Amino acid sequence: MAKNAGIPIVLAFLDFKDRTGGFGPVIEPGEDIEKDLSEIQAFYTEIYGKHPECFSPVSPKCTKRKFQNHHKQQPHNVCD
Repeated sequence: MAKNAGIPIVLAFLDFKDRTGGFGPVIEPGEDIEKDLSEIQAFYTEIYGKHPECFSPVSPKCTKRKFQNHHKQQPHNVCD
């Protein structure tokens, strides 16, 4: 979506292990989504979330399928 809108992706983080937070690199989405996702994934590998056991790799196939399925669903309440 960011690529089609022509806006950059700004990476941000909260590291619960070090109790720090901040901003990371700005990524300009390109034609190679796998390259963009691997760059994003690499940034977050050394950052520990509140539930680090839930960290998992993201693949372009999963995000594309999830995005397509989301648009097939009926609109939902923001509080769901």
